[in-house]
Amino acid sequence: MASIGRLAGIGLLAIVTGLAVGFLAHRAAVQDPGDQAIVDNGPVAAPPGSGEALPVQPEAYGLSYAYEEDLPARLAPPLPVRRPSSGGPAVAEADRTAAVQPGDAVDRPSSLPAGPSEPMVARPPVPRIAIVIDDVGLDRSNSAAVIALPAPLTLSFLPYAPDLVVQTRVAAARGHELMVHLPMQPMADDIDPGPNALFVDLDDGEIARRVDWALTRFDGYAGVNNHMGSRFTARAEAMRPVLLALRGRGLFFLDSRTSPDSVAGTLADQLGLAHATRDVFLDHDRDPQAIRDALAQVEALALLHGSAIAIGHPYPETLAVLAEWLAEADERGLDLVPVSALVTPGRPV
Repeated sequence: MASIGRLAGIGLLAIVTGLAVGFLAHRAAVQDPGDQAIVDNGPVAAPPGSGEALPVQPEAYGLSYAYEEDLPARLAPPLPVRRPSSGGPAVAEADRTAAVQPGDAVDRPSSLPAGPSEPMVARPPVPRIAIVIDDVGLDRSNSAAVIALPAPLTLSFLPYAPDLVVQTRVAAARGHELMVHLPMQPMADDIDPGPNALFVDLDDGEIARRVDWALTRFDGYAGVNNHMGSRFTARAEAMRPVLLALRGRGLFFLDSRTSPDSVAGTLADQLGLAHATRDVFLDHDRDPQAIRDALAQVEALALLHGSAIAIGHPYPETLAVLAEWLAEADERGLDLVPVSALVTPGRPV
């Protein structure tokens, strides 16, 4: 009996010893500094085997800033949480309850006490605005002034303008989106929309030929919108070959909405073509205050619906007011985007 007791005691001692060794090994693994991200004004050290060190600036992660109307300035999003490669507990790089500005030194504990996580707070989406400038290319001086404005604007070039290859390449290099401003028949018979314009009495073959001509004048464009066209865009049988040609090339159509009777949007849906519609014209009235009022309307629509599309022209008055507005738009929490970011995919019915 004594021998059995001694054997049981030895077995119990071995079990206790093994548990103690395992506990110490676990603590050593958890406290391994290689599993912890280091936060300072420089890069964030990546866990072993996870690749290069990552920059601490939020912009480098592709994160966008959230805007609040009652905040005097935009705040950076919380820094991301890195997880150790060894499967240990997550290590928070910064206290998420603190607002961290890009470039600020961060002095936070390398680990946080266990406890319930704080609820995520939904932030309102940033209002997105696309500014399209039509009729670009004919007046070289005004076109150069448009191209010099901060990007991203969407610049729609008339296909019969001179030196389009040079002008459009400079515009694209400046970060602007390109479109083809396709001339179409207006309602008034005494207004000439320009060379190779589309008219309702042309057959489908001639319409396709003129569209093809316009689309070969330069490259790098994302879509097309109508120049004039109050009569043409109201005729489904005339618009169909145009939209089919765009669909075949993977382009979108922006309806300048020169007529309330336009069928472009409905027809684009039926054909499965990506499309969008202009919300506000900026410069029907070229008075600077009228242009400012139009921009205020664009902002109001973007705040209400999440996005808005405005169309203006390369008039000196428009460009002067637009330069002022662009300088302040970011501070007011507006996100300037190319119009292609706001198109609706076609939904065949």
